Amino acid sequence: DNPRDLLVCEKLVEDYQRVRSIYVDSQSISQNELPKFARKEVASLPNYRIDDVTSEAQFWAVVETWQMLCNTIRQSKQTQVQGMLNELSVEAAMQLDGPLELP
Repeated sequence: DNPRDLLVCEKLVEDYQRVRSIYVDSQSISQNELPKFARKEVASLPNYRIDDVTSEAQFWAVVETWQMLCNTIRQSKQTQVQGMLNELSVEAAMQLDGPLELP
């Protein structure tokens, strides 16, 4: 019941809810940044309250869910960047004379 610990817990819940809503809210600019399957997974993640974070029984479930959310977003971004890199590689290779050689 340390006031500083409570502030950290409140911030954790606030940040989690904000990030989750960015990718779930249909009015959000970022809503279409995730593939459809990932949006569905993020939307299925639970909402948490401060009591969940301060509960010994729930704490690790909250941390694991937060980690899943971050990893889903990271993997989606990595896939998008890899797709752009592949497109650039093909475009550059097509500008060269001779047979197309891709990595």
